[in-house]
Amino acid sequence: MRSVRIKDDRAVEPLITALRDADPQVRQNSVEALGKIKDARSIEPLIGVLKDNDSDVRWNAIWALGEMGVAAIEPLISAFKDEDARVRESAVWALSEIGEPAVDRLVDSLKHGNPQIRWHAAETLGEVKDTRAIEPLIWALKDEDSRVRENAVFSLREIGTASIAPLIAALKDEDSRIREHAVWALMEIGTPAVEPLITALKFGDIRVRETAIRALGEIRDVNAIDSLIAAFGADRSLRVTSLEDADLVLSVDVNSYSKTAAVFDEEQTVSVYDVVISARVEAEDQVRSEIFFEGPVSGRKTYDPEQSAGTGDPEEAAAAQAVGEVAREVVRRVLTQW
Repeated sequence: MRSVRIKDDRAVEPLITALRDADPQVRQNSVEALGKIKDARSIEPLIGVLKDNDSDVRWNAIWALGEMGVAAIEPLISAFKDEDARVRESAVWALSEIGEPAVDRLVDSLKHGNPQIRWHAAETLGEVKDTRAIEPLIWALKDEDSRVRENAVFSLREIGTASIAPLIAALKDEDSRIREHAVWALMEIGTPAVEPLITALKFGDIRVRETAIRALGEIRDVNAIDSLIAAFGADRSLRVTSLEDADLVLSVDVNSYSKTAAVFDEEQTVSVYDVVISARVEAEDQVRSEIFFEGPVSGRKTYDPEQSAGTGDPEEAAAAQAVGEVAREVVRRVLTQW
């Protein structure tokens, strides 16, 4: 691109006229010059350039509008309702270039009567990544327009770990839409949300515990397996008591138990035994009427037959531990395949 040196305010009107020139290089140079002059008179004409057929001209207009700063915020938000998708998306980019000064008006726009403005406001807040937008975006999770809800989810993901604590708090919201989309947002954040979600398994509110389990199931991090097993073992309210109410049904058929000598001492006496429990597992998603896992699972533990008295039967203890290994493997398969 040729360097443009014109910076005199008297050049603004001729440069605006040049935005309609047939030569795209002329239009591009005019846009660049207007971006350097930063005169508010050029904002609306530059927004019109966002639908220029030449991509280089459009991208220069985005840059120029970003250079305009605060004066361009209102016209760019109004551009969210333009019929041309190129104008709307370019307005998102230009506002993200303006950044922090645009946050308050973008937050206000989440309440606008036009869903298209709410939709793109939610999208832009994710590009800006300002933590002031977290709570408003959480409220946007119950917007009546699905596109607004989806963009709020992805923007909370873009803001990142600062969103985790407010999203976990949102798991106890009375509005099911907020709870459902908070799970989705935590799933999008992924691994950084696992430890806070594991902590949430111990919260007093049953809705938080239930939705934390769902979020961990969606993230599918194997580090959560032991905590999930413990939650189901300790919390009766988390158990489904009828097949009709269950989203997931697990059928576990223990089909073999074996005990074999593993280690012999110098006198050829068995000093260590292997205990292996094998089962056949079937996991069915009742919502989709789909069996998504079917196959063998096993657990293995060793024990010393001369284990000191007072700790119970060492074989029974090893068998119980092997059953625990089977349970962990079943949960791991569910988390990674459901």
